[in-house]
Amino acid sequence: MGLRVPGNLANFLLSTKRQERVGQVVRSELASLLHRGNVRELTDEDAIGDELRRRINVVHADVSPDLRQARVTISVLSAPSSSSSGGGGGGGERERRANDAISRRRAYAWLVRNARSIRHSLSSRMSHMKGGSPELNFVQVDVGGAVDVMRLIEKVTSRDGYKREELDGGNMSLDDMIRMEYEEGGEYDDDDDDDGWVDEEDDEEDDDDEEGVEEEEEGEEEEGEDDDDKVEDDDGWVDFDEEDDGISEDEGEDGREDVVA
Repeated sequence: MGLRVPGNLANFLLSTKRQERVGQVVRSELASLLHRGNVRELTDEDAIGDELRRRINVVHADVSPDLRQARVTISVLSAPSSSSSGGGGGGGERERRANDAISRRRAYAWLVRNARSIRHSLSSRMSHMKGGSPELNFVQVDVGGAVDVMRLIEKVTSRDGYKREELDGGNMSLDDMIRMEYEEGGEYDDDDDDDGWVDEEDDEEDDDDEEGVEEEEEGEEEEGEDDDDKVEDDDGWVDFDEEDDGISEDEGEDGREDVVA
C-alpha cells in the first residue's frame, strides 16, 4: 500500500509547485523580453537605452497562491569599465559609482512606470498558460553592493592581499605589547591603592573633627546651664536681702518713734 497524504496537505503541495513553476516562467520570459526590447513604452521620454535595459537582471519571481500577483526582484548591473576611463584614479572610480547609482534609479523607475505595458507584452508570450501574465510588482536589490562587500571580506581574510596597519610600537611583538600593558596596569593599581589609604586617613580626620565639634557644643551647653543656675541663685539671695533690709528699716523707724514718744 502506498502512503496516503491528507487532502489539505496535497492541495498545499500542488499549489506550491504550481507557484514555483509559474514564477520560473515569469522570470525567464520577462528576462528575454527585456533583453530583446519587445516592450511598447508609454512615451519617448520614458524610453531608456538598449544598453541600460540589457543590464536589468531578473533575480526572482514570487507568485501568489491565486497566481494573480507576482513580486519580481530585479537588480541593475554596473556598467562595464572602459580602459580609457581607468586612468582617472579615485576620482574616476567615484564618478563611475555615481553614474551606476543614477542608472539603477532610472531603470527601476522605468520598470515601475511601464509595468502595465510589460505585463501586456508578457501575456502574449504566456498565452499557453491559464490566466495569462500576473500583475507585476517590481522590487530592486543591490546585488553589486553585496558582491563588493564579499570582495572586501575576502581581501581582509586573505593573507597576502591585506596588511594590518602598524601600531605605535612599530615592530614590537605581541608578547612585548601584552607585557607593556600589564606593567602600565600595575602602576595604575599602585596609585589606586595609595589613593585608598589617603582616603581612609581623611575619613579618620573628618571623624575626629566631628567628635571635637560635638564635644565643644556639649561643653558650651553645660556652661550655659551653670550660668543659668547661678543667675537663679543670685536672684534668690538678692530677694532675701531686700526683704531683710526692708524689715530692719521698718523696725528702726518704729524704735525711733518709740524713743521720741
